[in-house]
Amino acid sequence: VIGQLTQSNIEITTKLKKLQDKCNLLEKEKIQLLTKITELEDKLKSKEDECREDSIKLKEQNKMMDMFKELLNNQKTHECDLRSGKPEEKHAVKEENNSSQKSPKSTSYSYSGAGLVESRTKVSSASTVVEKKTEVFIESFYKLYRHIDFKKESFPHCWNILDACPLLSLSEQNLRVRYNGQGIDDDDAAMIRAIRPIPKSSGVYYFEIRVASRGADGAIGIGICGKSSSLNSMPGWETDTIGYNGEDGMVYCDGEYLKYKQKTFTTGDVVGCGVDFCKKEIFFTKNGKNLGVADVNIPIIDIYPTIGFNSAGAIMETNFGQKSFVYDVSKDIENALSNPPTLTKNPPTLTKNPPILTKNLPTTKKTQQLFSNTHLWRKDGTVVDAEKHLQNKVIGLYFSGYWCPPSRDFTPILRDFYNQIAYTNNFEIVFVSSDRTDYEMQYYLNELHGNWLYIPFGNLAIEVLSNSYGVKSIPTLLIIKPSGETIAYNGRDQVLSIPPLMALEMWKAYL
Repeated sequence: VIGQLTQSNIEITTKLKKLQDKCNLLEKEKIQLLTKITELEDKLKSKEDECREDSIKLKEQNKMMDMFKELLNNQKTHECDLRSGKPEEKHAVKEENNSSQKSPKSTSYSYSGAGLVESRTKVSSASTVVEKKTEVFIESFYKLYRHIDFKKESFPHCWNILDACPLLSLSEQNLRVRYNGQGIDDDDAAMIRAIRPIPKSSGVYYFEIRVASRGADGAIGIGICGKSSSLNSMPGWETDTIGYNGEDGMVYCDGEYLKYKQKTFTTGDVVGCGVDFCKKEIFFTKNGKNLGVADVNIPIIDIYPTIGFNSAGAIMETNFGQKSFVYDVSKDIENALSNPPTLTKNPPTLTKNPPILTKNLPTTKKTQQLFSNTHLWRKDGTVVDAEKHLQNKVIGLYFSGYWCPPSRDFTPILRDFYNQIAYTNNFEIVFVSSDRTDYEMQYYLNELHGNWLYIPFGNLAIEVLSNSYGVKSIPTLLIIKPSGETIAYNGRDQVLSIPPLMALEMWKAYL
């Protein structure tokens, strides 16, 4: 019995030792698992922090997108009414302070041929740009631009809160701008556009800013920009922008810089920006002194006054003409008016109207050509036999006018479209002007149009074509055959949505 017990004891001891080894092994595995869990928890926490930061950035981006959508919905005009001669756009809204009204109302202003026309409408003040009907400029400003009809032309008079980087805040009737960012790197840069573009009819346009505070490092700027220029940048850093930088004293244009032969500007300085549309030049001033013409060319698109910030705590106050300018810009304006821009030579006037441009246009292939026995012109001065030149081609009748902002936006797009397929010799555009003067049409042709054909200003063909095709708004692009039969009424939409060669092949199929 003792021997058996001894043997059993040995076996139990052996089993206990094995179990102890397993426990030790499990303990090690437990420690390893705990270590991995700790690492995973750290990674999870790091990912959560990243997701939280991404969520904040996404909210900021969505907020910015909402602001831009609201701006587009409220301010962008897509067509111009030919009957009124002005954009079909409600420009401004102000609240009525009439206590007798139970529900809040506002007054909207729309343009007609006679000027501003008031109309009563219920609108939400949160989704509109608030403007005032009262005089916004001092008397001397109106004297500077006495050649301008202020009922037809509108000047920038404040900054647009809906067209600004979210890092900026406005006060004092949207004329004082404060930068609320950190200004650590280039991604913190912020710009703001004026409430409307600069009217090219001004000849020379000018505005000033006073640096209330240069901020941490003085990275501030003044200049001009296009409608599509990025607002997370500085003037001159992006395409279609030009800016004078206060930190380094340089002028930037389309991302490149030129050394300006003047010092930087800082707190207390008054800096101005002037645009000479006659000479196509831009100049800057500092404390009433003209710094000279910057060696850059101003863009031909609609341009807006702009200022930029990348310095923590920087503040700038703007003068669009609400008070006297420090710099005397009157001489520049007078010189521009006495020396207007040189335009291309005016085409000769037709002695008689084209015989086929009557009330009843051709409608089938068997009829005579639309421009039979007719001569048309290009902006380079060449005269074209329209019947011979347009034979077997797809024709785009382009009804447009310089006074219409959507026309000015669409014409460069159409020009690029035309240039991509002009080499095929299967497509031609005929410009049917809705401009109010020959001077305006020639300026429009030189600045924005391609070298396509156009009907001379004042020719009876313009009115006949507009009435015959029922054109009531511009810009309108009709795609037609040489016979005058319509291929597409929505040529503008097709140009914006279909690649040029594909669109041309589609139109050619109908010839």
